Amino acid sequence: MQWIHNYLFQDVYEWTGRIRTIDMGKTACFVVLVVYVLVSLYLSSVGRLDLFPERVDALIGSVWGGGRSGCLVCGHEPIRKSRGSIMKKAVSLLLSVIVGATVSVAAVSTAQADEDTVATVATRAPEYSVEITDTTTGRTVPVVLDSDDVKITKTEITAVEGVSRGYSLLSDASERTYTESVQIDVGDQVAAAFGLDAAHVEQSSNIRALASESGSSTKNSDVKVTAGLTYSANAGNNTVKVSRAFGSTVNKGSYYVKSRDFFWRNPGNFGVKTYHPTVGSWNYSVTDNWAGYNGSNPPYAITDAFVRVYGMDGQVRISVTYRV
Repeated sequence: MQWIHNYLFQDVYEWTGRIRTIDMGKTACFVVLVVYVLVSLYLSSVGRLDLFPERVDALIGSVWGGGRSGCLVCGHEPIRKSRGSIMKKAVSLLLSVIVGATVSVAAVSTAQADEDTVATVATRAPEYSVEITDTTTGRTVPVVLDSDDVKITKTEITAVEGVSRGYSLLSDASERTYTESVQIDVGDQVAAAFGLDAAHVEQSSNIRALASESGSSTKNSDVKVTAGLTYSANAGNNTVKVSRAFGSTVNKGSYYVKSRDFFWRNPGNFGVKTYHPTVGSWNYSVTDNWAGYNGSNPPYAITDAFVRVYGMDGQVRISVTYRV
């Protein structure tokens, strides 16, 4: 309390922060200081300490009637307000601070909630990220892609089709079902990781015939990695449920995918589900429950492809993450 008193009035009186030895009967000062502490604690708890200076000034100005002309602790100058009047003003100020800060926090929370609700997934494209890791050194770097290296697929499944496939029960008009995925062409990134010229990768004699390849027809060597989910979203109660998790890897020319890991999760339920696909394309029917949707931590699927180059040592891991 002495520290607070000194902090508030150090520019006004030289004796600030000292314990008074004369009883002046100005107990209203205690009320003000208590309110001061309560204001600081409350604003801190709701993350709005930015309001602290203006609220404290308003508190002091209101209780003192427009200026710091008298010291409530030291009683150096007479106070022309009754203790009851000061008490009422202090409590009123405290309530106004609480209401003002609460409204402010609520407004921010509402704006954030609007961005984080599952209702917005119908109008926005899926989010994704890509990383490439040198498995020898363990060094991981994010991949920046050209728009023509990214293919996003988003399809809404009709209610009848959703029921026939077992995705939904058609019991809630707020429920929608979507299949979404992102496919990433990482041929250039693989070439760079191995120090190759992406446009002129030499093909050795043990490469499969081009007729059996599923990569891009415009590149001599290529790798594409896909991750996606089929899920139902209920805008009425802001919940989401995953019904299928899928992905793929396709390669061409000098590049080949040695192995794959696949992960998916609905953060509102259970832990991460892990698979090790042995083929180039997979689509798992999964068991999931309805769970609250959080835009900052949405359901996701990850495909890890371990890529090598014929005739060269080493491998890289391409990690593609898709988020609802």
